[in-house]
Amino acid sequence: MIIVDVGADNGKFSLPFVKDINNIVYAIELVPENVEQIRSHNKPNLHVFCTAMGEQEGISNFYVNTNNFTSFLLPESSTSNLESNVEEMGFKMIKANVTRLDNFIKQNTIVEIDVLKINAPGYEFQVLKGAGKYIHCIQKILIQISNNSIYEKVANKEEIVEYLTNKGFRLVYTPSLTVGLKENLEFVRINRYSIANQQLGYFDVKVPYVGVLRTPTNDCVGQYLEQGIFEGSEQAFLWLYLRPGDTFFDCGSHTGLFSCIAAKRLCNTGRIVGFDPNPICFQLYEHNLKNMGCDCFTALNLGLSETKGFGELLLGKPGMSAFSTFAKGTKTDPYIGNENLLVEQLPLDDVLQNLDINRVDLAKIDVEGWESLVLRGANQSIRAGKFPLLMIEFTEANAVAAGSNTRELRTIIESFGYTLCRFDPTNLCLIPEPIRQQYYYANLFAVMDVEEVNERLANADSEAVEVAKDIITRWDMAISAAKLQLTLIQEKQSSHELRQWIENSDAAIAEKNQIIQELQNSQKNLEVLLAAERQLVSNLQNQLKSVEVVHSQLNQLSQNNNQ
Repeated sequence: MIIVDVGADNGKFSLPFVKDINNIVYAIELVPENVEQIRSHNKPNLHVFCTAMGEQEGISNFYVNTNNFTSFLLPESSTSNLESNVEEMGFKMIKANVTRLDNFIKQNTIVEIDVLKINAPGYEFQVLKGAGKYIHCIQKILIQISNNSIYEKVANKEEIVEYLTNKGFRLVYTPSLTVGLKENLEFVRINRYSIANQQLGYFDVKVPYVGVLRTPTNDCVGQYLEQGIFEGSEQAFLWLYLRPGDTFFDCGSHTGLFSCIAAKRLCNTGRIVGFDPNPICFQLYEHNLKNMGCDCFTALNLGLSETKGFGELLLGKPGMSAFSTFAKGTKTDPYIGNENLLVEQLPLDDVLQNLDINRVDLAKIDVEGWESLVLRGANQSIRAGKFPLLMIEFTEANAVAAGSNTRELRTIIESFGYTLCRFDPTNLCLIPEPIRQQYYYANLFAVMDVEEVNERLANADSEAVEVAKDIITRWDMAISAAKLQLTLIQEKQSSHELRQWIENSDAAIAEKNQIIQELQNSQKNLEVLLAAERQLVSNLQNQLKSVEVVHSQLNQLSQNNNQ
């Protein structure tokens, strides 16, 4: 592994890696005493550099504090306020060479960095920017940030996360330190060739066999696509099932992933109709289809429901546009924001009549809990055989928020004469779905003729089959990697919580021991007081005896005198 430790301090992070001779460690530190301490280990795979990392190369003032933990490169705008008071504040100023990380990588002929650790108080963002295009050769980035920075013009956590997200990284772990004052941010590279452009208000991602898909800024679906974990088997199904000349309905199209796949399969000879009531998603849907050169699509900026009218659309929070919904029960959902829109709603029966469509070969229905109402609005068309195959999202929480549940959704589907099926990505066919009490999340298929659909899947051209298998393989690998990453995060979190518990337990034991010691001291003091009291009582008793003796002698004397 290649480890680059920026702000190495005394080497406590990077030195353990040096023990493995297969690792190469680059320790970058500015405090001369620390540099010499790290160099004293004298290991052939340890390279130590006395320099700083930043965005602009040159010479800068570096302020060293006696504890080293608050040493920093201060932004130029504030140096004038500090230079005259350096000694009074406990700092000493030294001149520091500042190097860009990209030039450091080139000079040391580094091809791939496995771990980049940054501990540069207030200067983390400048170090990242100094990586330039070489940021893409880094697999993992660890950054310690302060949540209550004393430095000027310092990027906050949100800015760092947005910057690295835009570069193809994802934040996977954020343990807080020192009672929440600091955080260790752990990022992993998801896409080496990220083409996202958050600054322009959108997020571009390359989808295998489709091309560039544009989604909203920081969009969760875009990020899932970039990671390769978004509905791989469903994508493969479209590649296998659709044919040139087909009609595809995308109900809840978002920005058009499935419509774009349909566009590839239909080769501009069929018809695609996409529905999305969210204006932002609708605009991006049109952009993505046009960008593919598709001329056979119709985009409708409206919602689907049981009857014609208007409905209140609850918009998802930034990055959560896919969760926008008509379901009133989601108002307290963490994915739903405070904005809402009054939008037009139509039943699918009206849409087919208005567009003069007699058959929809495949309709995808993903409307965040509104699926039952959309089906009821297609009652006449379904019974007339115009919807032979539906792909429908089953999500219990969404269905409940809309006043229904997935069991009721299944009942409605089967009342139309459909067989509910699941796509088998191993054998590339539909199989009947057993009865389940509820679904956390699944895309299932309502099928009028299972045998006919499976025959069509089996007869897909060889190119489509290879594409479908490759998509499923990529998806499998990405899901496995994501699960492994989640397991590691959970284990790390558990380890962190265990350490905290032990520390708290140690503190509690120490406090208990202190209380016991204080009680023991108090007991000793009480014993001393009690002994003193006993001595006092004894003295008083002796004095009383003496008084009684004197009194007895006086009585005897008095009796003698009377005689």
